[in-house]
Amino acid sequence: MKRVLNCSLWLVFSLIFSTIVHAQDDEDLFPFASYTLINTDQDELGMQDPIQLINAPFAGEDGVYCNGLFGNQFAGYIRTPYLSALYDSLFAVSLEFKPEGINTGRRTILSLGYASHYFDFEMVGDSSFQIVYNDDHVIQVTGIAPEAGQWYSLKIFHQKNNGLNRIYLGDQLIGQFVANFIRPPGDGIIASYNISTASAFRGYWRNLKIYGSERLTGIYTESPLTEDVKLYPNPASSHLYVDAKEIRANSFSIHDMCGVKYLSGDLTSTQDGLDVQALAPGVYVLQLFDESGMKRVSKKFVKSI
Repeated sequence: MKRVLNCSLWLVFSLIFSTIVHAQDDEDLFPFASYTLINTDQDELGMQDPIQLINAPFAGEDGVYCNGLFGNQFAGYIRTPYLSALYDSLFAVSLEFKPEGINTGRRTILSLGYASHYFDFEMVGDSSFQIVYNDDHVIQVTGIAPEAGQWYSLKIFHQKNNGLNRIYLGDQLIGQFVANFIRPPGDGIIASYNISTASAFRGYWRNLKIYGSERLTGIYTESPLTEDVKLYPNPASSHLYVDAKEIRANSFSIHDMCGVKYLSGDLTSTQDGLDVQALAPGVYVLQLFDESGMKRVSKKFVKSI
């Protein structure tokens, strides 16, 4: 069953991460995306596009399985959409992973960047983990050997203003270096493989979370096309009617002001209005999408008692 992230949990995520880095940086971190990967490819915050699962099936509470193959039709891997938070002045990424087996040679677990691969976290056989940044700078992780079937929690923190990077495995600081990432604009992708080394992870991913230093506001901002959409009654107590003929919208989602998605569905089958009775009183954002899945409009409405 899909887990619902409420506003209070959104704030907890922010507080946890800002507390961890507070001693090193005055900026706060804000939740940007949360992919539990527990039987869903959706961002739990409802803010980002779904994660891409290529031949990577769901595995219940173990998240998503990657088969470790790369470069052929059977390759199974995970790739996020473009994540602008990776270009913020401060960002953090966390991931839980479980290797299925130990192989010889290098094997990418997580890679930041699709074209430039400015950060990789890798397994080196059964001997060690290693951090690779800007393609050829390598930091060997000592004292921790990869174990098949063992869950690990990886956390990456990057500060752009001073180039400080801190990498944790569990609660242990396993790497710290000063360098700004060498990368082209727009390479904000996280993946379970590295094209340059033809290496892909074999095992399980779950609970991929991304944090940035910019508080997301785009979901709350009404687009220029809002005048072409009419919502009534507004406030609404039981049903909200949508007149969106001018923009040819055919699907919708409803979020609260923290970005948590509560409802979604086919707009063409809602002649009797959107049933909003179960929503708590407050301000919500209705998003409308065209047939290609592109968001066309975000418009606020009030749910009354």
